[in-house]
Amino acid sequence: MRLLIIEDDPSAARLTEAVLRAAGMADVQIATDAAAGVAAAAYADIILLDYKLPDATGLDILASLRSYPQRPSVILVTAHGSEGLAAQALRLGAEDYLVKDASLAALLPEVVERVRRGRALQSALFSAERDLMRAERLAAVGEMTVTLHHEINNPLMAATAAVDFLQHGTDPLSSTQTTELQELAQALERIRLIVQRVGTLTSAPSRDYAGGVRMVDLGDDQSVPVVQRGIAGIWAQQEDIARVTGMLLRREGWRVERCHDVNTVQRVARTIGVGLLVLEAQDSALGDPFGGFRPAPDRDYLIAVLASDPSTGALIGADLCLTLPFDPDQFAAEIQLHTH
Repeated sequence: MRLLIIEDDPSAARLTEAVLRAAGMADVQIATDAAAGVAAAAYADIILLDYKLPDATGLDILASLRSYPQRPSVILVTAHGSEGLAAQALRLGAEDYLVKDASLAALLPEVVERVRRGRALQSALFSAERDLMRAERLAAVGEMTVTLHHEINNPLMAATAAVDFLQHGTDPLSSTQTTELQELAQALERIRLIVQRVGTLTSAPSRDYAGGVRMVDLGDDQSVPVVQRGIAGIWAQQEDIARVTGMLLRREGWRVERCHDVNTVQRVARTIGVGLLVLEAQDSALGDPFGGFRPAPDRDYLIAVLASDPSTGALIGADLCLTLPFDPDQFAAEIQLHTH
């Protein structure tokens, strides 16, 4: 994690740097004005940004960072705290807001760690969603190919039968005709195999084609049977977590039902065929992290909890608890392990 402090007060910058290094964050740089800070921002993961600088305000820098393709996370730090300033900073993309007071040294590592975890989660979810969207596009191609296979099969069988009849019929053939019919029979068989493989495609290694174009490599039979595992209910407060976990579970053969409140969770839990509930724990400071949901003692479905604190899952007797931000690959592997 690369940290950048943009602060024109040398003593405040040194204090902030010392607090971060004491918390185990070693890669820290300091910029003393807005120009130097913007120049260094592209190489930072998290920026601690002073509001008042000699050549601009922190809000000016926040606005300029919005155009960055890989935008760093920003925590605005100021001695002039106000709700209005905090709202402006958050609207411009700041992740959090701290006031320079006696609590700054104690709060700073905690806030930076929270922002870091949020970035890690977003990065993991982005990568997983990109891969899963590609897999879903391939599945859509496969569904279309099932239809094409149905439509192609009859004329393909007719052509194959005709070639076979000519090869083994009573009419004499020249050596050239025999060779050409053999090649035609091989071509028809190749068409049949390719259509079959595309229809059951679940992964798509690609290779270079002419002119630098990438194409899916259908050289090997990559088909695997689709497993139907039952119903999986998902209740997550963060939309990206709900979306990605749903995609992961559908890929593993689950029929996913999104839950938007505790009543929906309770309904899904009573549904015949439910085999899994995935619940994201809410902030316990706001009350019960599961909104009052408690599973039946004799449940026969798996409960997986996603939470910042792994011990939260014990509240509802979870079978599996993954710490946020979770690794999508680990999530899929753990669900698969616990449901076999």
